[in-house]
Amino acid sequence: MRVLVPTAGLPPAMGTAEYIVRIASRLGADIVVLHVYDGSHPAPDARAAFDVFVEAADKTGLGVQSRVQRGPVVETIIAVAEQGDFALIVMGASADVAVEDWVSSRVLHRSQLPVVVVPHLYRRKDG
Repeated sequence: MRVLVPTAGLPPAMGTAEYIVRIASRLGADIVVLHVYDGSHPAPDARAAFDVFVEAADKTGLGVQSRVQRGPVVETIIAVAEQGDFALIVMGASADVAVEDWVSSRVLHRSQLPVVVVPHLYRRKDG
């Protein structure tokens, strides 16, 4: 089983990686971190975002792969999800943007797969 994790770069990855790894671990699913860019080059911190997931999954035994793809963001996420053997898409919510403009909201409404959206203000509560 695999979980697709689209990420928009380092800050969102740092805010959601631990939680996403816990979800994947409970499912016994490996993680594929996807960075989609629609410009001429990937975001400079795309590799660093992937490394955050690798570190978060280090002690779980889960596999973590990276994938970088160029194209329209929402359409590319949907295409990768549909073409791969994914059970779930887990992604962060967009910060400082109205809900209807969230990339995750648009993926949620167009995906054939279940989509879990992690709030951008998610903070793990101790205890």
